[in-house]
Amino acid sequence: MEVAVSLVGSLVRAALPKLMQVINEERGNLKVDAGSIESELKLIQATILGTFATGTDISSPLQRECISQLRRLADEIEDCIDRYHVAKTSRRQFAREIAELKNRPQEILDKMERYIKLEASLLHSRTAASSTAAQEERLGSPDADPQHVHELLRVFLGTYDSKSRSAILHCLLYFCMFPRDHPARRNPLIRRWLSEGLVQRENDAVKNLEALIDRRIIDSIQVSNNGKAKRCQPHDGVMDYISDQSMSQNFMLSCDDGAARQVVEYVRRLSLHPATGGGRLILPENLSHLRTLAVFPAANYVAANFNLARFEVLRVLDLKECSHLGEEHLKAICDLLLLKYLSFGGSVGRVPRKIAQLRCLETLDMRRSETVTLYAEVIQLPKLKHLLGKFQLSKRDSSRSAIEKLRRFLTEQSNLETLSGFITGATQGFAQLVRHMKRLRKVKTWCDSTADAANLTHLLEAVKGFIRDGNQDLLTRSLSIDFQECSLPFPDNLQAPGSITSLKLCGNLSRIPDFVKQLNNIDELCLSSTNLSGDTILDGLRNLITLRCLKLAEDNLGPLDIRAGDSPGLERICLVGVQSLDIKIQAGALPRLVSLHLLCPALHLLPGSPGDIEIAHMAGLKQVGLHSGVERAIRNGWEAAATGHPNVPQVSFIPSP
Repeated sequence: MEVAVSLVGSLVRAALPKLMQVINEERGNLKVDAGSIESELKLIQATILGTFATGTDISSPLQRECISQLRRLADEIEDCIDRYHVAKTSRRQFAREIAELKNRPQEILDKMERYIKLEASLLHSRTAASSTAAQEERLGSPDADPQHVHELLRVFLGTYDSKSRSAILHCLLYFCMFPRDHPARRNPLIRRWLSEGLVQRENDAVKNLEALIDRRIIDSIQVSNNGKAKRCQPHDGVMDYISDQSMSQNFMLSCDDGAARQVVEYVRRLSLHPATGGGRLILPENLSHLRTLAVFPAANYVAANFNLARFEVLRVLDLKECSHLGEEHLKAICDLLLLKYLSFGGSVGRVPRKIAQLRCLETLDMRRSETVTLYAEVIQLPKLKHLLGKFQLSKRDSSRSAIEKLRRFLTEQSNLETLSGFITGATQGFAQLVRHMKRLRKVKTWCDSTADAANLTHLLEAVKGFIRDGNQDLLTRSLSIDFQECSLPFPDNLQAPGSITSLKLCGNLSRIPDFVKQLNNIDELCLSSTNLSGDTILDGLRNLITLRCLKLAEDNLGPLDIRAGDSPGLERICLVGVQSLDIKIQAGALPRLVSLHLLCPALHLLPGSPGDIEIAHMAGLKQVGLHSGVERAIRNGWEAAATGHPNVPQVSFIPSP
């Protein structure tokens, strides 16, 4: 019951601020009716927290019905108000809908009163022993039986207050949206949580995910260069438990081959999973209240035939796995005015101007398309925060007058935080605009073979401004520049004092650029395809005392001789040699290292061998990663060295970098 109470409390809290906005902005009967609903919802919320929360975990049918109706009421209130704010309904129709909703809270309260009386009569028959019995055995693995999982979550959630507990429970149940063999990607997951309203701030979402991973409720499947989880999924036991909870609370509905896994009349979240038996998906008839739709591989043919217009209250649409979608589907999506999150997997060449209608859109992810042309209407979406893909501006919007108009908007109104990324080519475009996007925190660009000196100059000026502005705030900043195809050399003498957290450079260099040596507070650095020798790279990085994570990737990486005193703060290092890897790590070097990845199928180095790699002094070493193609003797040698290491680091074998 604790799960249900937390979920309902969160839903009511989402509806109340929107009711307050109506009360403050409207007048007459509409204002009075909205005020009445607000008061009744607060009363229901207080009753649930004061009564249901003191009961047992066994939910009666009446409990479940009360919870279900309250969830539905809160959803319909939110949808009603949101439709009005995007002009999908007139003020007269809005007032009529609010008047109809006014009587619903009292009906729920009446049912709750009956439950309270019934619960009171049953209290006398309950024994105190069940509430005071000590836990006799330690909590086991999250893969243990349901009782162990329940106890694990009870202890974990007991450290949170009511509001925080609601949020983290929602975040945990959200993993049911993904098939069991489909780990969730960290950043898209966090953005979906935010678009769903499960959490209000990105920092809270990050903390919730890290807490779930730290307590081994969620498993980190793949780790990024900076040590943070890149992909994650629940343990099997946790997945079983939250699936049962999701079903009992009607949190979401999943469908695979045959039919939905449960029969429900009111569907808020729908996840179409891969068909396992080759059957045709049978979907619920009424999807008019659908808030979230996610489609996974082998179910994409269904999405291609969806009538998207009927999902008018949709907020989250994840179609990144749907390769059969085209421009006509993207145009239809542009009529979903409440949409906040769109991940589109079809291959399209341009985003239609009609997307200007999506004024609530916060995330547009089109990374499955090769190159996408954008119109100014996309950049001018008032709530857009994350633009993901490989974009270029249309020719119409690349003129001098159009660029100037966009500059004014970006300087005064843009909320864009992630631009990952854009093409720097022969025409004007993003290179001229980036420095005016004052909220940017993550930038990625590809310099193609057509990039001329003028546009490259604009890009470098934007880079200098982005790095300089990093001194003015405490937020993380990430910059990625890929100039492999650029016909002009990257300027090694670029001066750009300032601060960024993460930097990735890909392309030929004659030496480490000056601006890299000047960076303050850099935490992560990735250099790839530079054709620099390993020792040249090390010499250029000696002053980066804050550097914690380093990745170097070359066709032939080396010679690289890491001595005591070289980058002593490094905790994670990943060295990739596509053909060869020539490296030495001397005794006393990299004393703080936690993760060592040496990814080369032709690796011939063994730890402890004279002149090769010393790891015995790395007291905190936890992970060693090798290419899965290394010879058996090398594999055995590293596993033996790990077994004999004081910290016994885990040795993993990775198919490719």
